[in-house]
Amino acid sequence: MHQVRSPSESRREKFGSTRGIEDESEKARECPRTVLIFAPQCPIPTCSGAHLRVLSIVETFLEMGWSVVLTGEPDAIDGNWTEAGIKRLEGLGAVRVVLPGTRLIDKAMSKASAYLVRRLRAGNRFSNGNRCPTYLRSHFGRLHREIKPQLVFVNYATYAGVVDELPGCTPRILEIHDLISVNKKQRELLAQHQDSGRPNREALDENFYNQHRFAVEQLEVEAIAEWPIVISISSVEADRIRESAPHSKVEWIPAALPLPERSSNRQGRAVFLAGPNPFNVQASWYLIERVLSAVLDKHPNFQLEITGKFSLDLPERRGLVRSGFVREIEDVLGSAKFMPCPVTGGTGQQLKVIEAMAWGVPPILLEAGCRGAPVVHGKNGLIAKNADEFAKYCCELWSDDALRTELGEAARSTVAEHYGRKRLVDDMTRIVRMAEVP
Repeated sequence: MHQVRSPSESRREKFGSTRGIEDESEKARECPRTVLIFAPQCPIPTCSGAHLRVLSIVETFLEMGWSVVLTGEPDAIDGNWTEAGIKRLEGLGAVRVVLPGTRLIDKAMSKASAYLVRRLRAGNRFSNGNRCPTYLRSHFGRLHREIKPQLVFVNYATYAGVVDELPGCTPRILEIHDLISVNKKQRELLAQHQDSGRPNREALDENFYNQHRFAVEQLEVEAIAEWPIVISISSVEADRIRESAPHSKVEWIPAALPLPERSSNRQGRAVFLAGPNPFNVQASWYLIERVLSAVLDKHPNFQLEITGKFSLDLPERRGLVRSGFVREIEDVLGSAKFMPCPVTGGTGQQLKVIEAMAWGVPPILLEAGCRGAPVVHGKNGLIAKNADEFAKYCCELWSDDALRTELGEAARSTVAEHYGRKRLVDDMTRIVRMAEVP
């Protein structure tokens, strides 16, 4: 998706005022507190919504006057813990990145442990022991003893086990980007309806996922329930977690994004930001197979741009632009007319929708895939019930400059009012007080 360019000294200018917590932040800077954050993947470059969220959490603690020690899993899928990424992270300010060693003996023992766990828990898709290797828990425990942080912050329930060697009195917060077991079940269902990576007709139905009930697996519930404070970036999933873990304090804290400068150039393409996951691939095929031709029939000059590495593997079609990986988000959203986003699967929060809205780019969603998105039909975006409506709305936004501008301005205002950095800083300040951090 995009990279972060602002150094720490420009953070306040970039994210706006945080007057509500300035006094507390100044006190913290006089005697800085330290938060130990675990995130499996390096958040720079920000290639997905998860990367963007982790980076915003790091920046938020810096804004609050904390120092940050960040660690992760070098062997995570798309971990991307590169020297360049680490250097840019540490260039943000009081950030130190400390990765675990990856000795062969540690990896061998972790694989053996994971094998036993899988055999003992046959049939379960979520296994905390399987996704949190022994060497990670040992590393996290050693790091905690060394730096003595005032707070521990862990991303993903699958890595909840990294705190197993920590004293029970350590203030801790678990953030849920999405419900992993639900996500995996949806992926498995989609995989059953694909041919060489291409979704079949049934998988391109708007209600493909709504026909099924995806329960949160008990092992994931148990992992979450052990944490006193849980943050969910999705309001829908926050409600599900509250039902499953009634003794945890579950807080909904959505994404927070900076507002880029307004762009007067909205004469580009319709842009779908597609990250590296099968739900985005599915949505891309939906656009190609069920929407594109209908729009081209009425507007032969229509252009649909799909980003992401996988887009280069999509077939050539009239009106389709396959951009591949895009490093700078303004290169596409800076001139985009609107964003068609027919994603119906997946969990968590569709950050691409909020990103587009922040740029003043109105989104078009499917009713079956709204998942708590802050889109109100006809006010700051459009919501379609089916492919015919989706194509119709694409035609309207392609040809109607006034409508596109009206919805785009309203979308941008929605992000400014409800998804700005000040809200994240205020919410995190409140959560830290809740955790009774010394």
